[in-house]
Amino acid sequence: MFFKRISWIVVLLAFCTTALAAEKKVLRKAKMRSGPGVYYAIVERINKGAKLSVIEDKARWIKVETSSGKQGWVSSKVFKEQKGASGYGQVLMEEGLSGASTTVVTMAARGLTSAQGFGGSGADPLLMEFLLRTAFRPEGFGDFLEKLAPQSCQVYLQTLEGSTQTQGDPELDELERRLGLALAQKVLSEAVLITDPVIDDYINKVGMAVALHSSRYDLSWRFVVFKAEKADAFAVPGGFVFISSGLLEKLSDEAELAGVLGHEVAHVALGHGSAELRSAIGRMHAASKSSKADFDKIVAESYRMIRAPRSRQSELEADALGQVLATCAGYDSKALERVFERLGKFEPSGPDHPTLQTRITELTKIRKAAKLPGGATLKSRFEKKLAASK
Repeated sequence: MFFKRISWIVVLLAFCTTALAAEKKVLRKAKMRSGPGVYYAIVERINKGAKLSVIEDKARWIKVETSSGKQGWVSSKVFKEQKGASGYGQVLMEEGLSGASTTVVTMAARGLTSAQGFGGSGADPLLMEFLLRTAFRPEGFGDFLEKLAPQSCQVYLQTLEGSTQTQGDPELDELERRLGLALAQKVLSEAVLITDPVIDDYINKVGMAVALHSSRYDLSWRFVVFKAEKADAFAVPGGFVFISSGLLEKLSDEAELAGVLGHEVAHVALGHGSAELRSAIGRMHAASKSSKADFDKIVAESYRMIRAPRSRQSELEADALGQVLATCAGYDSKALERVFERLGKFEPSGPDHPTLQTRITELTKIRKAAKLPGGATLKSRFEKKLAASK
C-alpha cells in the first residue's frame, strides 16, 4: 500500500510539473532540435504564433514541449521580437530574393544569369559533397570541451566599445545560408579543399567551441581548410569559415587556431559583410537606375568584398571580439597576439588596412583593460591532430 501511494505521488508531481510549465508564444519561425545546439538534428519545424511549454531554460537554448507532446530544443531568439532586422538574410529579403532555390544558388555560383522565378529543387553534386564533407559532427564534442574552462562572456563583451553583434533572425538565416552556399561554391571553383577527416573534425570542433559564445551561436557553422601557401582566412555568410593550409602551418597551438577562427566568426557576428553589401547594392541601383538587383549580381559583389582586404575599423573590431570569444571559450587570451607576431613581415595589401603592429598593440590594450585571463593553449592536442593528418 505504501509503495502504491508513493507511485501516485510521483505521478501527481509529474502532472503538476507539466501543468505548471511556463507556456511561451513563438514570435518567429523555429527549428526544434533533439539537443541544445545547432548541430543536433531537427525534430520539428515550429510556425510563428505557436505556443510551447518550457521544460528547461539554458539561457540560449530552451527545452520545450509542443501541444502534441513532442519535446526538443529551440533557440531563445524565437521568443524575442526582432529589433531592427539586419544581416545578409535581411538584404536578400529586401531585394525580393527570399525564394532563391538551390538551383538559383548553383547558377549564381557558376556565373550564370538567374531566371526571374526562383523555383526548382536541383542540387549540385559538388555543393552537396562540400556540405557533407565539411559538416560539424557532435560526437565527442563534450569530451573535447572538457579540456577547456569556459569563462562568463558578458563582462568581457561589455568592455568592447562600439562592437555590437547582430542577433540574426531564424526566419532569415536560411536566406543567409543560401548566399553562403553560392559563395562557398565559388571558393570551390578556385581552391582545393583539404578534406582529411581528422582535420575536418578538429577544425570544426575548435571553431564551434568559439562560435557558441557569439550572438550567432545558432548558425550552422562550418570551418574548412583550403590549400594555399599564403597565410589567409576569410568568412562568408551563413557561417562558412575558410583557413588556408599556409596559415594553419604557421600556428603553434590550439589557442592560436581558436583566435584566428574567432576573428572570422567575429566578422560574421558583427555584420561587417552585410553592411558593406547593403552599401554596394545601393551603388548598383544608382548605376543601373533600377530598384532591384539579381541574385547572381549580389553573389558576385559579395565574393569580391570577402576576398578584398577589409577596412581598418572592421579588422580591429573583429580582432577584439575574436580575442574575447576565444577567451570565453577557455583559450589563452594572448594567442591572437602571438599569431600576428609570428606572421612577421606579412602585411595584407589595402590602403585602409591596419598594420600587424597596430593590431598587436590594440589587442594588448584590450586584454589588459578587460583583464582577460590566461587560458588553455593545448599545444600537444594541436600537434597530435596535425601529425595524424599527415
